[in-house]
Amino acid sequence: MIDILYSSASKFRKLIDTQYILTFGRKNKLTTLKLEFDESNFYHLAGLHKLRDLPDLRKKASIIYDSILQRSLTLGYISNSHFFNEIEDRLRVLQNLESILGSENTNWKYCQERTPFYSKIQAEFLIEHRNSISTSYIFIANNGSNLKSHSCISCFEHKQKDYTQNQTFLTLLEKKKLHLSNSSSEIIYQRDGYSSS
Repeated sequence: MIDILYSSASKFRKLIDTQYILTFGRKNKLTTLKLEFDESNFYHLAGLHKLRDLPDLRKKASIIYDSILQRSLTLGYISNSHFFNEIEDRLRVLQNLESILGSENTNWKYCQERTPFYSKIQAEFLIEHRNSISTSYIFIANNGSNLKSHSCISCFEHKQKDYTQNQTFLTLLEKKKLHLSNSSSEIIYQRDGYSSS
């Protein structure tokens, strides 16, 4: 059996060397955000905070992440939690995060107060990704380093609740991928007729 915990952590490590620059348009107004990744994000994205009955997970997020990569914290261990079924879908989304971000998705300006049901998620943007198997949600918020710097704060598969309800649709104009280690970049999506220059 594939250790989806290790697999998703390993793939997330590759994203730490990556930034995505996303440019959206709505009513002739442009919004640009820089999506960054840090190893401390993985703990919450994977939902490990929800496994309240596993005391070994009450450590600093970066320590937990390193333990996963060193295979001292495994899927076998976390699957013993009574709450594991609450995070399985998060691991599936995380395992495919780079592929999802490399795709053309539906994008929304997200406002917690506009959801027609209770939600704790405080995010600014929502990416909705659909494939033949499932619909995934990725929530993005400012990470505090500057106004345009953002991080993924939550991800999971659609179940009963539609998080796009009452949210503001954004048109994706351009998506650029930057590789930090060699300062290279590539445009992975550009809407017809749009030019950033």
